[in-house]
Formats: sequence, structure tokens, C-alpha cells
Amino acid sequence: MKQIFTLLILGVSMTLGAQNLLTNGSFEDWTDGKPDGWFGDKTTFAASRVLESSDAQEGAKSLNLINEGSSHQRFTSQPINLEANTSYTLTYYVKGEGEVRNAFFNGNADSSGSGYSTYSPYTNATGEWTEVTYVLETEEDVTGVEIIFSVRNTSAEGILIDNAVLTVGGEIEVTEVANLGELRNSPVGSQIYQLTGEVLLTYKIDNRNQKYIQDETGAILIDDAAGRLSADYEVGDILTGITGTLTTFGELLQFVPSESAPAAVSSGNDVNYEIITLSEYLADPVTFESRYIAIADLNISDSDDGDGTFQNGKNYSMTDGTDTVQGRTQFYNIGIIGETIPTVPANVIGFGGRFNETIQFFLADVTTEALGVADLNTSEVVMTTVWTDNAHFVTKGQTSVEIYNLNGQMVQRANGFDKFNVNVSSLAKGVYIVKVTVDGKVSTHKVVKK
Repeated sequence: MKQIFTLLILGVSMTLGAQNLLTNGSFEDWTDGKPDGWFGDKTTFAASRVLESSDAQEGAKSLNLINEGSSHQRFTSQPINLEANTSYTLTYYVKGEGEVRNAFFNGNADSSGSGYSTYSPYTNATGEWTEVTYVLETEEDVTGVEIIFSVRNTSAEGILIDNAVLTVGGEIEVTEVANLGELRNSPVGSQIYQLTGEVLLTYKIDNRNQKYIQDETGAILIDDAAGRLSADYEVGDILTGITGTLTTFGELLQFVPSESAPAAVSSGNDVNYEIITLSEYLADPVTFESRYIAIADLNISDSDDGDGTFQNGKNYSMTDGTDTVQGRTQFYNIGIIGETIPTVPANVIGFGGRFNETIQFFLADVTTEALGVADLNTSEVVMTTVWTDNAHFVTKGQTSVEIYNLNGQMVQRANGFDKFNVNVSSLAKGVYIVKVTVDGKVSTHKVVKK
């Protein structure tokens, strides 16, 4: 569901809303081969790839940017000062062959994204002038803002931009998502999402105010460098109404809050890790990304420059004798830092993670003691994960099975005891999340219906 929130600008702001806050947004004025009011510090285009064009949407001139590569280059305005916590609308025209998107640098390198906002989706230019609209919302520190045009995949002739106008006000579109599964399957970019379902806070760290949340359909890392969420949230809280954008860091999906969220729905709830095997994790790491999990009986090797103890920010090879994964001390100054690396198989507890193409396991704890008996050991649930007409289950006790699609909707429910089948022939082909409850103990699994 989408909601439109219109920001009403009154009094003086109504006058400002009619004014272009950008200098030379028409690109009519050039000095020494550069457009006046542009080439901010965050520009990465070489001057030779920024040209003056006589093909204008209006007036006599336009901006010509050439970047034939697939990696984006930034072209930015000179710094301008904007009002804090205010909405602005950038409109401009584009023509040619290539892709362009927008963002802004807010002048505060300590904020979310090291000062860079989330980028909008790319717009593909065509042979006709096309209007593009980008709505941005500032943070508290907005001195020295640079408006960004990010360009890639142009032809040799480049892409043309003309008549860029930045005004106060605009419409912010918020898309409601019911659960984390739906959120994780949404486009990454400047689109704002509001999570309407309830999620469990499983872990928090001081660095960038990061928090891990999960529900039955998925999990995600909240990266809150700007400190918008309540500092009072604690592990075990049930949260809802979190609003923000999706981004990635090292291909790890993250949720960046855009505003404060309501108080916790409840507190002191149990936070239990799910015990899985290493082969299960490596077979489908996206399902377990940012989820609180544990893997038993892994041999852990020291890092290349290690001293026999766990150190901050290091990688450790972990294997069960068949499969291997990279463990990482992603969370600084936690209890295991400085402890001796076990020389016998150990149990690891933490979160599914990655850095680019490398699948990782973010370590929260390492122990040689038995994993928590309150959690459902996956050895107590044996089930098929590729289904045709029937799903087969072997458990230990009274069992309920709930099947959810990736939108978080329960599509089928069944009960059984010890060893039983569930007819799933009516389900459409696709991927599903299965919640298995055995005598009150819960585990979740990802399956494919053929």
C-alpha cells in the first residue's frame, strides 16, 4: 500500500518554493569550460568529460556528461545551505543515451552513508527530452549540501541535462510493507518504506547504532548512523512502524531509518537463535542473512596475522570437515575478543552475513558448551525442502506446520505427529517459508515448490 504525504510550506516558504535554489540550473553560464555553480568537491567526472551543448530543452545551452563505463561517475553542484528536516524537490530534463540517478551529499561525513544519501533508481535517457523528479529530505546537519547527478553507460556522445530546478516542498511517497520478507524483496533506492508488521530486536551494537531485527519471513540489519531510532530500544523488544530506505553495503542488505519510530510494542521477549548446519547455511545464505543462528561443531583456524585469540575485525576460517565458511568478528569489543581460539570443535552463534561475493558468519559468541536446549535443534526436524505434490516431515512430538509465501501471507497450515506428509499440490511453483513448531519450539525453513 502506498501513502502520499504532502508537506505544506506556509508563509515565507511559499515564496521560497517558487525560487530555484541552484545556481545556473539552466547551464547557460560557463567559465573556462565549466558551468558556473557546479563542479562541487564530490564531482568525480574529469573536466574533459563535462561539455557544453547547444542542444537545449530551453534556452541556448545544456550540460553534456560522458561516461561510457558501467561504474557511475558523480557530477555535483557547488555547496548550498538547506533547511534541516525539510523536503525539497529537484526537477530536470534529460536526453540522449545513458542512465542517470540522483542523491545528495549533506556535508556531514558522520551521518548515514558517510554523508551520502541513498540514490534514487536510474532513469534511462531517450532521444527526447524527458522530465525527471527527485524528492529529498534533509537531516539535521545540512551545511554544504551538494546535489548529485550520478551517470553511467552513456554513448560516446554522452547524456544531456538541462533546466535543473531545486525548490522547497514536495510529496514523499511511503510504501507500506507487512513484514521483512516483503521488505527484503522490495527495490533498493530512495523509495521510503514503512514496516507495518511486528519484528523482534535480536541484537544491537554501538557502532552506527546498528540493530538486527527479524520475523518469521526474514531478517535485516538496521544501519542508523544518524541516530533516528530510539536509543531506548533493547534486545527482546517487539518493534513496528519503522520507516526508512533500503541500501546495501558490500552487498549486505540494510535498512536505513528516515525518521523516529514508535515506542516498543513490548519488551523482554525471548530471543532464541535457530540451530542450523553449515551445509544448510551455505546452500541458501540469503535466507539466513542477518538472522540469529547457531552452527555446531566447527573447527576454527586463526587469522593470517593472528595471535591465537579472537581480535576485532578479523576473518577466521571455520569448517565442519566438509564445508567451510569465513567467520568474522564484525562486532567490536564483544565478550569473545581476547579469548583463546578453541582447539577443539566449537559452537558458533551469530548472524548470517557477507562481504560482496564472500559469504560470512558474523560472530557474536563462540562456546564449547552445548547449544541452548530452549531452541529447536534442526536434528529434531527432518523435512524435504524441494517439494512437488507432497512435503515429508519427521519430528519428535506434536507438530504444526505453517507455510508462508514471500509476501508473508500464510497459504497453508497442517498438523502432524512424529512422521507425516503434507499435500502441497495446490501451491503454485515458487519459494516459500515454512514455520515448524514442535512442542512449542519453533524453527523456520526455506523451501522450493516445483
